[in-house]
Amino acid sequence: MRNAMFRYIRIIGTCAVLTAIVTPVALASISAARTSSPPAIAFSDVDLNSEGRTLDAFVNDLGKFDKRTAELGKKASLTNDEFSSHQRLADDLRRRVSTVQDALRQIVAKLRAAGQLDDIDQTMLAKVRDPEFQAILRRDGFKKVLEEAASSLSNGASEIVSLPDSLRNKLGAKIPDSVFEPGRSALALRVVPVSFRSAGGASFKCRVAYLRVGFTRARNSSAQPSLDATIALRCYCSNFQCELL
Repeated sequence: MRNAMFRYIRIIGTCAVLTAIVTPVALASISAARTSSPPAIAFSDVDLNSEGRTLDAFVNDLGKFDKRTAELGKKASLTNDEFSSHQRLADDLRRRVSTVQDALRQIVAKLRAAGQLDDIDQTMLAKVRDPEFQAILRRDGFKKVLEEAASSLSNGASEIVSLPDSLRNKLGAKIPDSVFEPGRSALALRVVPVSFRSAGGASFKCRVAYLRVGFTRARNSSAQPSLDATIALRCYCSNFQCELL
């Protein structure tokens, strides 16, 4: 009887020792597994393709418009047809702003419904390595810019028509051979910058270019923003002059 009791006590003791050893190891393994697990890939279960195409097309056309503006700015004078054609492009872009804003509202609604909106800043930091993009994200956030654009993007649409309005001064203007030529017109001396200078990080054009690069990269982890998209981000969000492709 005493031997049986002794063996029972030894078994209980061995089990206690093994539990003390195995439990911390098991807990450490579980903790390590959780730590090393990759973060959830956002947008994997949210279809943003339609909204992304709307944003892509708008920023592409905006870039073409600004390139044309720069080309017209190099000319000494403009014909009525040149100016009117460019003004129609500006009006068309301005009308499309409401469609872009609706697309951004849909993006916000879909991400919120999928529980992916609140962590979008961290997702974008992990997915988009472009230094210009990350600088804006750290300064302004992505969620904040997205939500503000979804509610008030149309308020900045006047930026689109400001450049062609400045070209109006070139209608029929003649640049004299010499600035000292008698009788020269003050109107003829007004010039338009050759390339677009951004209005800073809060500008309408910066916001749409910034959001476009973010969603292009985040919708497909293997995709990179096109060269046009990257250049547009630089041109519209940095304080330097550049020519759009």
